[in-house]
Amino acid sequence: LRGYYAIADVTVNAKNLVKKDYFLHNFVEATEGGPLFMVPPGEYYGKQFGYKELVEMGVIRECKTKNDLFAKLFRYLDRPVERIIKSNEEHCRKRAEHILKTRAKYLPIIESVLERMISEKKNSNCK
Repeated sequence: LRGYYAIADVTVNAKNLVKKDYFLHNFVEATEGGPLFMVPPGEYYGKQFGYKELVEMGVIRECKTKNDLFAKLFRYLDRPVERIIKSNEEHCRKRAEHILKTRAKYLPIIESVLERMISEKKNSNCK
């Protein structure tokens, strides 16, 4: 799916047109191309890593209702192609910035945990 998302001018998460309490489905991958327009699910939307940051950066275009989603989507697409392309380039830059920050912050932590686990495994095998 990543390749399809990458060539899209926009992405719409139709699963969330009605607010429900379930976790989002792979919303970071869905932002690979143009912006993701969506109605967030109930209480869980703020609990998924990176969601709020991507909304604040404009990578995810949060909508209150399905009518709000359609209005924002049509407004976004009802522009000259050059403006959509420029907007999507900015979108991709912001998305990449978020991913790079995330990697810089969490990869050292993940590496540390893995090294500790390997060390513990080695020590337990030596006994």
